[in-house]
Amino acid sequence: YTIGFLGGFRDYRHNSDFIDNALDYYSGRNARLRVLVSPTTESETRLATRILAARKTHLGIEVVSVIATAHLRSYQNRGTGSTVIHRNRIIATSDRYVVLNETSYGGYAEQLYNLFVEQCDLILYNCVQDAKKDRLLLHVRRFNIPVPIAFLPRYTFQEPDAQRMLDASLAYIRANGFRIRAEKLPQVFLRHWASQPVQERYAHIFSLDDVAAIFRLDDKNIRLKVFAYALAIHANFWVDPECCDADSVHVLYRLFCRKLNRIALARASSQSPGQFELFDFDRQLADFHRGK
Repeated sequence: YTIGFLGGFRDYRHNSDFIDNALDYYSGRNARLRVLVSPTTESETRLATRILAARKTHLGIEVVSVIATAHLRSYQNRGTGSTVIHRNRIIATSDRYVVLNETSYGGYAEQLYNLFVEQCDLILYNCVQDAKKDRLLLHVRRFNIPVPIAFLPRYTFQEPDAQRMLDASLAYIRANGFRIRAEKLPQVFLRHWASQPVQERYAHIFSLDDVAAIFRLDDKNIRLKVFAYALAIHANFWVDPECCDADSVHVLYRLFCRKLNRIALARASSQSPGQFELFDFDRQLADFHRGK
């Protein structure tokens, strides 16, 4: 389970207890707990320092610092100045660090938000300005992703219901033109798509009627619904009804489930899942038949 802290805090005395409360709560519910911090501003550096200190009483949590290339250069060259020295100490004390290239398209803040959305099961956020103008919240709303965000000092959040999660999943797939890259899949979608039952009616998707029947199934079948929707658009069931044979659908669904598991396992072990698309059906079938 991965928590990301963003926004820092101003008052160390009044805002530090919530860190212990959050770590107690989530470490008690998960076998492994990873915490992402971004020691960029002064307040975020204070927060990262407090989290690293909390490892003395919360054994086993993994702390990952997310930094810019400029921070890495100052770390490697041992730059001077109290802020730089403090940040360098955080980088050195973290279990590992992730470097974002602040000169890339979109800017550092946007890349930072994307990384937290892609990696975090929960973001604990200190929103210190008008929510209508807040950069993180505007970023999340722009992509219509139901990112689990708890606003400090709270550390729990309301899980979106299954219908909202399904609607958001389909909207996300459409917004990305059905080209969903493994390394960019938001964690909130991965967690819901990969946690479904394995015994599902995957071999009966030949027409729009089959897709409609799947969408009438209960809320436990969100992964199957997502797959059926993507397949219907790809195969264009509106023009060519019953165009898919059972063996091909069977193969494609098994590959879809395996790819989700591959991403989940890679992220759990802090590894890259590799670069591939979830719904590249033609290539997947070609690769499968080539390897038989």
